[in-house]
Amino acid sequence: MSTMIKRIEKYSENIVEDKTLFPYDVEFYKEYFLTFLDNESHNFNKVLLVNVIENITWYRQSQINSFFTRTMTEEIFDYDFILAYKNKISSSSNNIISNLRQQGIIYDEILDLSKIKHTVKNKTLIILDDYVGSGNTIINNVLINKSFQNCKFIIIAFVWQELAISNLKKFLKSYKQNNVEIHKKNVIVEKNFEHKVNDIKTINYIKKICNGLIYSKEYYGYNNTGAMISLMGISPNNNISMIWRDDIIKDGQKWIPLLDREIGLKMITRYRIEVFKNNKKLLYDFYKKISKKLEITFEEYKVIYLFFVKKNIQFNEIKKILGYDNHNQINEIIANLKYKKIITFIDGYINILNQYLIKNMKDLTNRILVVLKKEGIERKKKTDVFLANQSS
Repeated sequence: MSTMIKRIEKYSENIVEDKTLFPYDVEFYKEYFLTFLDNESHNFNKVLLVNVIENITWYRQSQINSFFTRTMTEEIFDYDFILAYKNKISSSSNNIISNLRQQGIIYDEILDLSKIKHTVKNKTLIILDDYVGSGNTIINNVLINKSFQNCKFIIIAFVWQELAISNLKKFLKSYKQNNVEIHKKNVIVEKNFEHKVNDIKTINYIKKICNGLIYSKEYYGYNNTGAMISLMGISPNNNISMIWRDDIIKDGQKWIPLLDREIGLKMITRYRIEVFKNNKKLLYDFYKKISKKLEITFEEYKVIYLFFVKKNIQFNEIKKILGYDNHNQINEIIANLKYKKIITFIDGYINILNQYLIKNMKDLTNRILVVLKKEGIERKKKTDVFLANQSS
């Protein structure tokens, strides 16, 4: 386990040093990635999970903003409109447009696809997006849309998946309705997992886990793109399912995803800790389930769960969260759990030995994510209304 922890620590250091995600510290990433390893109980498979983590490419907001600011100021584009082609006002494409407007790089030359009432003819339109995964959204929403006739589209994206470029090239061979140009300068092209991961055992492991997906046959993401990226700590739906889907069953247990489609990883980690402060009933309900199968007290359960969601949590933080007077109570709980052979405790890390308890912790973690999503959706609705009022 120590070798894996060192690899995770080194990978976290590289992220922080390279500044390719958010400006969090090494400990934040290390704790987050180690939680993902709890999907496996055997060290061999944990190593494969580390391989998966190390092959994910992380992009952050400042990189995306910098690319579009530089592109739209340094390149000369003779265009009539910037096309807002996604419905959600909070979508990545619309956020890029909003950022460029705030900088004074573009002004009111925005054409909202959802509000077009008459045919647009002989115009040049720019499409902006942070990531194009399969190309299907652009093809289906824009290029075959009969609202555009004899127009020219310039597609500018920060990251392209190889599949998207391939799909667009195939489509454009027989496409006559409009002209299309793909901007290529300074863009990043991502490979799918079979070409990105160099280890065949890891590739086969990815296929095995992803094929445990229950409610879809798109095991490798939308259109089976097979991506392995994160945008601002969030997963596009083009990613392999094991990164972002929780409807995967492995060995009868529900999978804990590394990333989510809507909620950033910092928010997920924060909420998993704050469940102790704000939603003790949920915690107690899950404790009652496991207490029928395992001799464990509620205090012991809470301590284990804190270590489950924050791997190297310090005793001072546990003391503060649980309201203990000193470290003696924590040491006593850990000693009791070790005596009952529920855990091992080495170098500050807990290893849960009971498979029922691991499953219970995973189920609780996924349940917390559901609660968080509901809260996040409500916040997003309020934000969208605010942004809509600001732009009207």
